[in-house]
Amino acid sequence: MDLTARYGVNDFENVNLQTAPIVRRETAYEEEGAFGEFGALFTRPVNDSLTSETRFIHEFDAEDSLSIGRSRVDGVVSPEQRFVNETETSETILRSLLRYEHSPSLSFETGGEVAYNMLETKQALSRGGVPVVLPSASVTVEETRGEMFGKGVWRLRDNLSIEGGVRVERSTISQSGDATMEKTFSFIKPRLLASWTPRADNQFRLRFEREVGQLNFYDFAASAQLQNDTVSGGNTNLSPEQRWVSELIYERRFWGDGVVGVTLRHDEISDAIDIIPLPGGLTAVGNIGDGTLDRLAVNFQAPLDRFGFSGGRISAVNTWNSSRVTDPATGKTRPISELRRSNATISLAQDIKSWNLQWNFAWSPLIGETNYDPNIHFSWRGHDYIEAWIEYKPSPTLSLRAHINLWDDFYQTRIAYADRTTQSINYIETRNIDPRTYYSLRLRKTF
Repeated sequence: MDLTARYGVNDFENVNLQTAPIVRRETAYEEEGAFGEFGALFTRPVNDSLTSETRFIHEFDAEDSLSIGRSRVDGVVSPEQRFVNETETSETILRSLLRYEHSPSLSFETGGEVAYNMLETKQALSRGGVPVVLPSASVTVEETRGEMFGKGVWRLRDNLSIEGGVRVERSTISQSGDATMEKTFSFIKPRLLASWTPRADNQFRLRFEREVGQLNFYDFAASAQLQNDTVSGGNTNLSPEQRWVSELIYERRFWGDGVVGVTLRHDEISDAIDIIPLPGGLTAVGNIGDGTLDRLAVNFQAPLDRFGFSGGRISAVNTWNSSRVTDPATGKTRPISELRRSNATISLAQDIKSWNLQWNFAWSPLIGETNYDPNIHFSWRGHDYIEAWIEYKPSPTLSLRAHINLWDDFYQTRIAYADRTTQSINYIETRNIDPRTYYSLRLRKTF
């Protein structure tokens, strides 16, 4: 039996000041809360061929936050905005399964899971001391979910194996407070995975699977980002996003730990989750219909010992995404919000065993993403993001780790629309941001 427990508190404050020749926008944010979890994992062999595993976990989080926004444009002072939020969330999961090994070439697994999720939030927005009505400002959202699953792995030959399985999920989500609703969902999720190794160090994997996303309960409630002057309402009519995934992976190993992998993936998406317009000029997270995603991912890693760099390795990864959905405000085709079109990282690392020392240096040349809000088209782009760390282990049970995150300038663009449907432009705002450099130091002892 393994037992785990964790408890933490956080206290965070932030002030954001944006200035231009005729614009001054200032926001202040403060948050405090507590979070934690506890769990247990019990594994027991029933006999030589049968093993049982039972897992229980409970997570909780509670936070109170306050946002205050003040702005002045061309000498005109806007009313002060205040957004107050009190939120409690929890998740409880009980999962049990049986593994049966019929022979070295044939094995089965079956089991079930029950879960209870909860979010309770109370929020309030005011402008100049006058309350502003928000859809679903104070709500309680609860979900009960059950799932049964089974799978089998059959090794036909030493170089060929097939895994097949199915999951059956049923859940009920209810909401009370400012808005009430109850919805029940049922999904069947088949999965097929075939692995073929035609030659040593060469492998092909083919996957076909139906994936069903888990809803984010925060999307049921209202929210505000005063630094971007955006307020979102809650949405009671959310459904989980579903995807039929087809994926082909080729992997080639070399020089011991070296590997090069290429992944091709295509998703057929139903009930895609993105941003939808609401009455009164508000927006919310919601379902916008069908869509597609095409992905190419490349992963390369090579050891450098043969070049005289003992314990060193270099790696490069990148993922290219191309997606298509229909915008609910304009009816036109566009990409999915907040899905990066490309995300490359190049890393150099070394393990110096004689010094009990490890270090890693990672560089991302270009980063960025776009949010297609019906009111405001928001995007950010950056370059030369660097993350590096070094860790010293004077003994197997003691480690000291120093970490740094270093950004070059990045740029934000906000295009505010005067009309959602035609997307005629009201104004364009650009921001040149010099981000902070983050340092951290961690001391860890195991016993």
